[in-house]
Amino acid sequence: MKKFLVVLLVIVLVAVIGLESYVLFFRDRTGGGQVQNVPAGEQVISQSPVMTVPPIPTDPPATPEPTMAPPTVPPATPEPTQAPATPAPTPEPTPTPPPSDGSFTSNTGTNLNLTVSWRTEDQGNGTSRVYVTGKVTSYSLQVMGTKVNITLGGYSTTANGSAIMLGSDVGRTESDLFSATLDVPTGTSGTLSVDWAYKGTYSGVSLPNINASGEITA
Repeated sequence: MKKFLVVLLVIVLVAVIGLESYVLFFRDRTGGGQVQNVPAGEQVISQSPVMTVPPIPTDPPATPEPTMAPPTVPPATPEPTQAPATPAPTPEPTPTPPPSDGSFTSNTGTNLNLTVSWRTEDQGNGTSRVYVTGKVTSYSLQVMGTKVNITLGGYSTTANGSAIMLGSDVGRTESDLFSATLDVPTGTSGTLSVDWAYKGTYSGVSLPNINASGEITA
């Protein structure tokens, strides 16, 4: 027991001596071993300087690069679809109105012939009036008391032929023969036929009847 206590005491002494040696060593390193002249009556408080280790600067966190949004591509504008061209309607042909006047001439094979002129006039009551005149072309000619018959589409009228007296010393002459009117329904179409009852001969050719005709619409 005594040996144990002796050993323990030795250990404690060694520890105290070692600790004091460490403190003295540390003071010498930090300047604590300098002797300061302190006036009498003042207490000297010796503090070992505290070594402040400045913080190690650290780099600021890197600012992340802004992420560029992909460019917005506007949707493609669809090309306008052109409607197929509508063909212009074919205009209905305007019917050509029938002529309202005209003329035609007989063909006797001689120098005596009848020329008929005609014109139509709408009477405004569903009726058209046809005006018909006849002229005789000849050289020497003597006729009197003849008749002229005029027909169109089943309608007819009669006119008296004028007397014509031309001597042998005259040249080719045109003489008035008749003038007449014929009323028919408006729109009547057909052959306007004029028969002159000549009942004679001319240049040795027998001509009982001289006819002139043509198509008209009243």
